[in-house]
Amino acid sequence: MEHDMLRRFGCALCALTFALTALPTAAFAQQPEEQAAVQQSLSATDVREMQQADAAVTALTGGSDYAQMTEDERTDAALQQLDALTAQGLVKQGSVYTDAENGMISFTYSCGALGGILLTDPEEENTAALPELDESRLQELAENKRVGTAAIYYAFDNTINSTRYPYYAYMQTYWDSVGLQTDLDTTVTVSDLRRMGRYDLCILSTHGAYYTYEYGWLFKKTTTEPLILLTERSDFWSDLRYGFDLLAHRVVKVNGMYAVNGDFFRSAYRGNGICEQCLLGVFPQYAVGRCKPDDRGRNAGTGRGLCQEHLRHR
Repeated sequence: MEHDMLRRFGCALCALTFALTALPTAAFAQQPEEQAAVQQSLSATDVREMQQADAAVTALTGGSDYAQMTEDERTDAALQQLDALTAQGLVKQGSVYTDAENGMISFTYSCGALGGILLTDPEEENTAALPELDESRLQELAENKRVGTAAIYYAFDNTINSTRYPYYAYMQTYWDSVGLQTDLDTTVTVSDLRRMGRYDLCILSTHGAYYTYEYGWLFKKTTTEPLILLTERSDFWSDLRYGFDLLAHRVVKVNGMYAVNGDFFRSAYRGNGICEQCLLGVFPQYAVGRCKPDDRGRNAGTGRGLCQEHLRHR
């Protein structure tokens, strides 16, 4: 029961707060050191084949029948679809992995990029409350004139008939009123997440999920990592633009939409230092904790001092 609640929570609200110039490299799960060699870029043929597979996946997951299915029925339907795609050469033989515990089926496209099919609806799983605004803190910052710029990356839904969006619209208006110039991005893309460093404060609010896949050549191993789900739909040109990240497994396509993992942020903000308060809120597998310096007093991979607030693995 407790584990089931954690799984539900992992697919629920993911409100992440990033301060100034960087994201912590230790804040995300370490990826396996053993990585299969991958090609450096996607060809037009690779992308066309991925788009063909995505069209089949989204036809399944976006249909009204899928929404009415039980989780077991969704699993059977997804596996049947992936069997067909494997027979067509669009999905790698033996790459399909069912993680019933976390409600995800993973697979590998013929080009080596990773894909997934959600067996649960994040909206159905969401039971987390919205974060509270620390208005007194913002007022204090305004009085001391220690304000700057902020961005709210809203990727829960398209805002239409949304119960969440009004809260974030109010957040933007309020922060503007106390001198924190705030942008509200409701069409969050992978490219947007590479430009977070231009703001003093960023909030990324979206759903999260667990993604399990196999790796290794001779001896197969399995790893599970958290993903941040976006609403940006995959298309031909975006696949080409994100090709390197897709092949490096920093970007994954889930239900035909893009998702990013910890490696994406490590790559995007490598060498940019660690902020004093790097991440607040909740993210699958992680909880806020005090940072402890290592023997060198520096964060491995950045060469900069450690932040005051860090993350520890739950």
